[in-house]
Amino acid sequence: RTNQRIYQQMSAPKIIALILEEHGIKGNTYSFQLNEICPDRDYCVQYDETDLHFVQRLCEEEGIHYHFQHTPEGHLLVFGDDQTVFPKLGQPTAYVQGSGMVADEPVIKGFKLRLETRTGRVTRRDYDFEKPRLQLEAGYKPDGESTEP
Repeated sequence: RTNQRIYQQMSAPKIIALILEEHGIKGNTYSFQLNEICPDRDYCVQYDETDLHFVQRLCEEEGIHYHFQHTPEGHLLVFGDDQTVFPKLGQPTAYVQGSGMVADEPVIKGFKLRLETRTGRVTRRDYDFEKPRLQLEAGYKPDGESTEP
């Protein structure tokens, strides 16, 4: 469902919960396990985005990830902001290079390394609807030299 809405004085988790409830996803089927408190947003706009894309954007902006925990009793959608929300594994898993033998217990047989190119500079801009003439802009370089345009 694509929507256009404005939310005022609500935090990202409150907005996400409201959207989930509107889609019939009840409060006992999702959980927010956040270590950081998300501040209320003065003004938040969903403009011509699907509800899923809007929820994903809010999560990205707040540093929130989500995953599902599946059990025979049901499924739980878990939102978190660090690694502590993931269930702990029972014991360490051994790395055994492909020997062609069948292992008696779970092992890791292969590992692939992936490299990627990243940006050398980031510039962020924002808009304050209460002070429209105020220019909100900041830059950052990974080497630590902050640039103010």
